[in-house]
Amino acid sequence: MLITAAISCKLFNQHYEIHMKIFTLIIALYFCSIIHSYTQDNSIIYPDESKSTRKNLIKINYLALPFKTINLSYERLLSNYLSIQIQGYYLFGSIREFDYKVSDWYNFTPEIRIYIKGNASRGFFIAPYYQLNQNYNENERSSTRWGYLFNANVVGLCTGYQWIKWKNFNIDLYGGAGIQFWTTNKPSWDPPVSGTDPAFRFGSTIGYAF
Repeated sequence: MLITAAISCKLFNQHYEIHMKIFTLIIALYFCSIIHSYTQDNSIIYPDESKSTRKNLIKINYLALPFKTINLSYERLLSNYLSIQIQGYYLFGSIREFDYKVSDWYNFTPEIRIYIKGNASRGFFIAPYYQLNQNYNENERSSTRWGYLFNANVVGLCTGYQWIKWKNFNIDLYGGAGIQFWTTNKPSWDPPVSGTDPAFRFGSTIGYAF
């Protein structure tokens, strides 16, 4: 029991350290984005074109591809300051996390983006978001295999910076944090186990603006 507890504690500490490193990266990106946005001229990108000519952006998170996942986004410009974005994520196959095989992992994330300087989908933005997250976890090291369904609802705040280059090429960098309200649905647990945890979100996308 002591050995098991020590191993569990060690795994928890490793997981916590990873989250803290990610959180530190997000904070660094946040301040870099602020500094960059306030040192740029509002009209340096296509000064001879209307800011409202490209109201739609389709993007893919290329950082997710090596992990057998596809992460696609669609952003629609509402004004020079405001847009809405819908992002979807799906894991093909499975991955291993500690003693569990994680599969059927998907999430759905709508967000509202506020572009501080009114550059119409360009520059620094803040974005409150909601995320629906679900995956199936199977314990492979137990003598009796069992699994459970993990569901989470996340509310958070994201910040980032977006570029549009060569008229239509889009580059997006973002990071944020929030709170997830989760439940697990294992048949032998009645009622289901639930709780709250910090949740982190970060990535980078490339895409096409039109």
